[in-house]
Amino acid sequence: MALKLTPRQLVLSMLALLNGLGYKEIGARIGMSRGQVADCLGRKRKRELGDEVYGDLEATDILHREEPIRVRKRGSVYVLSLHLPFTDRTDLDVFRKGDELFVRVGPYKRNLILPQMLQRLDIADATFVEDRLEVRFTRAPALQAAGEGGSAGG
Repeated sequence: MALKLTPRQLVLSMLALLNGLGYKEIGARIGMSRGQVADCLGRKRKRELGDEVYGDLEATDILHREEPIRVRKRGSVYVLSLHLPFTDRTDLDVFRKGDELFVRVGPYKRNLILPQMLQRLDIADATFVEDRLEVRFTRAPALQAAGEGGSAGG
């Protein structure tokens, strides 16, 4: 689907290009992202946008190695860790409903279906460490006592 410019946006775009502004500045002036601006301006301009954004990087270069979600066992506790960069602790809300973990950051909410090994455990606590939310899961206290002390009952 082609993106169409209004006459005002087209004039502003051409003036901005003539003045040597980049795609980001053009977009800011006409209320569009730089990708939308490039879409309107054709293949040659898209290539220029790619050069502006990625520079000398190769198409096969790995740009990100961080694990967005990971589960690790620490002693008898399982820790679900979520990478949440640029998140302020005061904007964060975490709760569980059934087999899902809900994470809200400001106006954005995501739900994660918990792995089976975590579905049987209870949330002990959640902390924010650097740019990661760490949710600790443990057995319910009654289950831990039963597992440590043998069978319950007589």
